[in-house]
Amino acid sequence: MNKSEILEELYNDKWTEQVLTKLTSNHQLKEDLRQEVFLILYEMNSLKIKKAHKKKYLKYLFVTICKNQYHSSSSPFHKTYRTKYNEWGEYHSEEELEISEEDKDDYEKLIQEFLKTITLVDRELFKIYYKIGIYNKIDGVLRDKDCTSDKSTYKKIEDKLQIETISGRPLKMSKNTIRNSILETREKLKKFINK
Repeated sequence: MNKSEILEELYNDKWTEQVLTKLTSNHQLKEDLRQEVFLILYEMNSLKIKKAHKKKYLKYLFVTICKNQYHSSSSPFHKTYRTKYNEWGEYHSEEELEISEEDKDDYEKLIQEFLKTITLVDRELFKIYYKIGIYNKIDGVLRDKDCTSDKSTYKKIEDKLQIETISGRPLKMSKNTIRNSILETREKLKKFINK
């Protein structure tokens, strides 16, 4: 098999789809990631691709490239695609991402008004999320450089909310509960803003 045939077989493999779906949590950027990774693979030396296929580590190579592209903030994928999506997952051009000070004030007022309409727990989780994530997504101020993904953000919130009971055992809200609350609140906020 030549390089093109090997990569075409990998591209069409159901396993590839499963890996991308799991890695991206079926995010709308999944297909963009696939294209970027296969572009990288096609640019690689033919001998390297053939050797990886023959020695049966091509899939490992694929997964490694996918993870590096998807999670690294300095990867070509991140620079090309992820920075152009706002926190609601909607695409915007670079010019549209710049928000004036007036608009920021209006958004803050609107968000504060919205927060009064949801339950206390959802409201407080939402506030915590937007304070300790990579960015404070309301005003764009850099917050926590150590936190590199939503998953770790939810984990940090889980750790922050952990309390100790009288018996000394930890009592905490699971990161899945936190994640579900925040995602649901974001959906409600989208609807509130679009009214």
